[in-house]
Amino acid sequence: MKRKIIITLSLVISLLVIVYAQNPNRLKESGFNNAFTLPPETPYEQYVELMSKVIAAARLETDNKEAIVAMNSPFIYKPAEKPVNNIYSKGILLIHGLSDSPYFLQAIGKYFASKGFLVYGLLLPGHGTVPGDLLKVTYDEWIKATHYGMLQLKKKAKEVYMGGFSTGATLSVNYVLSNTNHDVKGLFLFAPAFAIYSNLAWLAPIVGTFKDWESIEDDVDYTKYQSFTFNGATQTYRLTKKIDSYFEEGKTISVPVFVVQSIDDQTVKTERTLYVMKNYVTGKKMFVLYTTQPEKDYDGEGNFVVTVNSFIPKEKILNFPHICVTMPPDDPHYGRNGDYRNCLYYKQGSPERNKCLTDSNIWKGETTAENIEKYKVVARLTYNPYFDGMCQKMTEFLQSIK
Repeated sequence: MKRKIIITLSLVISLLVIVYAQNPNRLKESGFNNAFTLPPETPYEQYVELMSKVIAAARLETDNKEAIVAMNSPFIYKPAEKPVNNIYSKGILLIHGLSDSPYFLQAIGKYFASKGFLVYGLLLPGHGTVPGDLLKVTYDEWIKATHYGMLQLKKKAKEVYMGGFSTGATLSVNYVLSNTNHDVKGLFLFAPAFAIYSNLAWLAPIVGTFKDWESIEDDVDYTKYQSFTFNGATQTYRLTKKIDSYFEEGKTISVPVFVVQSIDDQTVKTERTLYVMKNYVTGKKMFVLYTTQPEKDYDGEGNFVVTVNSFIPKEKILNFPHICVTMPPDDPHYGRNGDYRNCLYYKQGSPERNKCLTDSNIWKGETTAENIEKYKVVARLTYNPYFDGMCQKMTEFLQSIK
């Protein structure tokens, strides 16, 4: 069996290099990464190695190639404690969001490893290579990858947990709701996509039948696609509807659930997350909610919401967007002094985008209508100033569910 897996991996790598060499455009499929095709018995270490080679073959960058491949690849973090008979006491599978990469959960993964977890970071099909790989991928392939990750984690960890960012959080919830014998001990959800923010999300499947791209950018952000396909939005929308159908059937989430999200999130609906937490989560729960109105009562008698003030004028931060919650302030790419600034709200080449990219005194936050009306040009905040505080709350939650 081991020899068969090695031969399969070798053939896949060779095929990918040949196919991609004939099709170098980032807006076209690489020819490999739109489905999860690995045998389920493939060890996770081999999966990580294979996908790293796939990403290296597919990426168009020539500078800092090794670092970029590492950022986009699935990962394994091991705790300081040694396993007993090659089994760790606990493990967690972390799943990134739509158009993102495992990099969005590396800092979270290192936190869990420091708490004694074996950490597996998953790469969803269609991601980490080129934006064109999201043209035809389906959420069923993401579910296959999720099941593979959990199958492998259960072989190495006595207790298993799941965590995810945005669409990855929704995949974690889907795993629990669709598997009655899941054995998951807890969920850690970061800006979960229970509902897409736009009221026109239902149109994505229709528009996507005759138009491939919602937006095309230069894709200079090397850990996240900036060019965005309608199909990607369609698949996330269909996944949220699948979750809704489970709730309509009367299913609930009985395992402990920890959530972090901003009330000003303009990508997914935080109000829907609050509703899900109130009505469909029956186990122990905690919701760290970033808001400019920390005194507001968001959960009534539930007492599971911990509000944190997201208006930080001394740092010129107006509020928190969807994309910032999993990134520490010292992150070299997205952090306070990182090498990337998110100005995609404004058109390429426009004076507004140029100002956003170059003005060191610009305000940061979510691109809400109120922020744009008042400040005209706002950079989208890409890091969480309260990352350490969030980790402390996760530690408290872990202690409470032991």
